[in-house]
Amino acid sequence: AFTVGKYLDRPGSKKPKALQSIFVIAVLIMLMWGSAMWVQVEFDLGNGKKDKNIDFQEGAFWLKFLLYMFYGFNDSIVQVWAYWLMGQFSDDMSTLGRYAGYYKCVQSGMAAVGWRLGGIPISPVSNIIVNWTLSTVGLVLAFISVKTYMEEKTQDEGLESPSKDKPLIAH
Repeated sequence: AFTVGKYLDRPGSKKPKALQSIFVIAVLIMLMWGSAMWVQVEFDLGNGKKDKNIDFQEGAFWLKFLLYMFYGFNDSIVQVWAYWLMGQFSDDMSTLGRYAGYYKCVQSGMAAVGWRLGGIPISPVSNIIVNWTLSTVGLVLAFISVKTYMEEKTQDEGLESPSKDKPLIAH
């Protein structure tokens, strides 16, 4: 997440950085959900055993553990990117507050959907398909918002730099 933040905050035009980062995030998300599907299908069909436990002493555990870490890695990247994107659309604090509130509302709503999906008899593969679809829709909407609404300004345009003549805090 730190590296993504450094990449996004470097000098240069905002729109190409946003589009490049959407592409990288899309590749990572498709890789993550594709891996999740592969692991789940293998788990459902593998070995014909009735015992479906995952034991950390078995070699297959580590692939699942790394996938779980990859979920967290991707989550942190998307969080940093989403907040960066909101910051590029406005410099007004009240507008940014509304953007962040809307973002957290949608995020909480989707968490509730995920929680509910875990409580009804739906196959894990179907659950992955729902999550993968929602991720893809989110990426498409992010791409559209960047292409449509993001200005071509460079990162440094329009920023005020502190000087000795101008206090940072008004008294």
